[in-house]
Amino acid sequence: WEKTLSYISESLEKGLIVQRQWLYLENIFQGDDIRKQLPDEAKRFATITEEFQTISSKMFQAKTAVKATHLRAPPFLLNRFNRMDERLELIQRALEIYLETKRQLFPRFYFISNDDMLEILGNAKRPDLVQTHLKKLFDNLNKLDLKRVGKSLNRWQGSGMYSDDGEFVEFQQVLYIDGPSERWLKQVEEFMFAIMKEVLKLTKRSLKKLIGNREKWIFLWPGQMILTTAQIQWTTDCTRSLIHCNMVDQKKPLRKLKRKQMKVLSKL
Repeated sequence: WEKTLSYISESLEKGLIVQRQWLYLENIFQGDDIRKQLPDEAKRFATITEEFQTISSKMFQAKTAVKATHLRAPPFLLNRFNRMDERLELIQRALEIYLETKRQLFPRFYFISNDDMLEILGNAKRPDLVQTHLKKLFDNLNKLDLKRVGKSLNRWQGSGMYSDDGEFVEFQQVLYIDGPSERWLKQVEEFMFAIMKEVLKLTKRSLKKLIGNREKWIFLWPGQMILTTAQIQWTTDCTRSLIHCNMVDQKKPLRKLKRKQMKVLSKL
């Protein structure tokens, strides 16, 4: 009896391990994109699925643990579960390699879990469903301004981006969303860098014109650009004052700058 109980316990534990792996992979291989990208693994998984369902059905019909684990003479069931576990591990490994290639193409995928990444890859043609993951990929990017285009409205285009605070920045040109997720997300990143670089230049020029009216200036541009420009200007002013202090050999220019900065802060 001890030997029988030990075999029952070992078989059921291994069966639960196989079941957990199978359930995880089943959700993944339901997507057309993954089946196309990993056709060999998809076929292997389909074979394992058929085998696992057959065994599970027979175990359910057996009614008792002893009968369920003794469909044939031991260690038949345990060996079958061990082989399935090994094959599922190989599929899992192939999936990890596939995801790694995607991460190398778009490194921001390293910021998210495999489950989130698979959802993004599986919805490459539905950027509206990818929106929920953008904050995990880009700091403070809440969503893109998307709309359907084309005669059958089967294509998407993006015109700009919204921050978590509701600020909107329009792209320099329309972003046409097409192809794999990693490709158009890379374009989002490039469009973001391009427009923020241009807006930063405009924000700096605007500060020079409104240097005496910063309370008006801070409402004209995105917050990130305001902070960056203010820090650049502060560093420039401090550097000039320190050089002046060194030239005249006294701290008067620095005190003057401090009064000026305090006056600006009191107005904001």
